[in-house]
Amino acid sequence: MASGLPDLDAVSAVCAALSKPFNFMAGIKGKSFTVAELAEAGVRRISLSTSLYRMAMTSLVEAAREVKDKGTFGYLDRSLTRQDLDAFIRGHRQQIAALLDTFHVPRIPLEPRRQPSGKTIHVWAVEGDYDPSALRSITFVGTHP
Repeated sequence: MASGLPDLDAVSAVCAALSKPFNFMAGIKGKSFTVAELAEAGVRRISLSTSLYRMAMTSLVEAAREVKDKGTFGYLDRSLTRQDLDAFIRGHRQQIAALLDTFHVPRIPLEPRRQPSGKTIHVWAVEGDYDPSALRSITFVGTHP
């Protein structure tokens, strides 16, 4: 991974110089390219880093400021309905699979896991050249209303 590459030409040069797949870190303001542009440049893995979390927190701060400063709730018109959010969460498996297919990453299906709450989690593995000491799991704790 080489963060902060200035343009697609630099990304292409790095990809061409490596014998292993290059991991591009999305999420650096002003250094954003499309998935198609990165794939054409030779990128085979994309890390979103903390960009989705930062975007979620940006939306939270903007909504709180709107209520505090304007006394309005316009952010509700821009938010997903509960049904749309539930559908998105249910559909995440297919979306992730489609993204992996974009980069021709073979998936190894694993047995679905059932959580104590009854929710079924569909999981799979990918095979590749990874340094086990560099792999990290993303863990979060949340509550459901």
